[in-house]
Amino acid sequence: GHVFRMVLGQGFRMAAIAAVAEDCGNAMSLRRLENENNELKSILDTATDGVLVLDRAGRVLSANRSAEALFGYEAAEIVERDFSDLFAPESRRSVLDYLDRLTRQGSAGALDTGREAIGMVRQGGLVPLYFTMGRIAGGEKFCAVLRDITAGKRTEEELINAKQQAEKSSTAKSAFIANISHEIRTPLNAIIGFSEVMMDERFGPVGNDRYRQYLKDI
Repeated sequence: GHVFRMVLGQGFRMAAIAAVAEDCGNAMSLRRLENENNELKSILDTATDGVLVLDRAGRVLSANRSAEALFGYEAAEIVERDFSDLFAPESRRSVLDYLDRLTRQGSAGALDTGREAIGMVRQGGLVPLYFTMGRIAGGEKFCAVLRDITAGKRTEEELINAKQQAEKSSTAKSAFIANISHEIRTPLNAIIGFSEVMMDERFGPVGNDRYRQYLKDI
């Protein structure tokens, strides 16, 4: 009986040690996951593009700092908002169709082909955006990456304006040359015609060779 109690006590101690070791292992795993999560969040916060995580209903679950700055919201204000509310009315239908198509897809994958839309910031202003979306693997969440393309749109508009100005200038130049050519051609034709008549002395002699040379020069 004494031996049995010793063995039983040893078994309890071993079980307790194993439980403590398991708890320590779980705690270490939890800390490792927390560290990895913090690292990923830090990486996302340094990205220049806005990144949003959405649920199937299109509600915003989280946002990086660039997304907050892009739309002018604090983190607590942007979470739980509908994704479509971040866009101008004329772009919301396209955004919802995009999300619905991704929701109906059966498997997770890379970001889908992006598209342009008009974003609406908190203060009511509008901003042109290029955004892509994709399903996050292992869950029913989606990731949206948004980029402000204001600078690109401004450059595109400037190029279009420059092209239009060049075309207008070219048209004006062509019209000017055509008008000047017409105005010059008429008197020149008359001068040449009269000179030829005098050179041929059709109505009598010129009377001086120097005059005849002048007519040739004309």
